[in-house]
Amino acid sequence: MIKRGASVVINIIAVVAFLSCKKTREKVSGRGNERKQVAPEDIRSEIASYEQNLKVLKFEEVRKSSENFSSESRINGSMYHGEFGGEILAAKKMSRDVTKEVNILKRINHFNLIKL
Repeated sequence: MIKRGASVVINIIAVVAFLSCKKTREKVSGRGNERKQVAPEDIRSEIASYEQNLKVLKFEEVRKSSENFSSESRINGSMYHGEFGGEILAAKKMSRDVTKEVNILKRINHFNLIKL
């Protein structure tokens, strides 16, 4: 009788531990409710307004503003900062075809990213 009771208690503890680990894993991987959140309307409309103000720069302009991608203007990895027309910019230097990365970014749904 005691063995059976102990077995039931151990099984209950194991199930609770399993469910707790599963819930923690879902939160970390983004499968929980966090993934379903949508940015508030005011933030989305503000982001949409930036689209009309986007400036397209030529490569030479970006290269010149970042001092030819010098180590002094390096932010981190392949990210560089510079100044163009009185505005600070950040640029990522790519050494290969960027279509694969752009296609990945198109599929990501996050409120900090603007749809391409």
